[in-house]
Amino acid sequence: MTNGGGPIGSAQETVDWLQNSKGARLSTNAGNAPQKLAATRLEYAPNQADQAAALADWMGLPKSALKKSAQDAGDRVPMKLILGKDFKAPGTPISAPTETRTGCRTSTQTTRTSARSNERDPAARTAAGKHQPD
Repeated sequence: MTNGGGPIGSAQETVDWLQNSKGARLSTNAGNAPQKLAATRLEYAPNQADQAAALADWMGLPKSALKKSAQDAGDRVPMKLILGKDFKAPGTPISAPTETRTGCRTSTQTTRTSARSNERDPAARTAAGKHQPD
């Protein structure tokens, strides 16, 4: 694992979390990545797909973070987890929420509601310039 843009110390913190909380004893910290990444990435081989799926689940990685190579990995060739700028903490999901909270309004709904309120309220119509004097 390398840190390619996450908070300082993220790679070691994640290794500690994986080893102590998830039992992934072979996790290692390879220091800083050679370049910064906007998004966290997990590189793995086809014969590591089950391990990659488990790690992605533990880490809360979106499917877009998984990059499968074309060939199987050799013996003792590890997967590569590069923490990007989107990384916050081990186990904290990186993907955006798939649901909106109930009770939230979109800007279109708010505009429509405001327009209806203005039609019923003479003071609001005056403020909006819609009231014509008698």
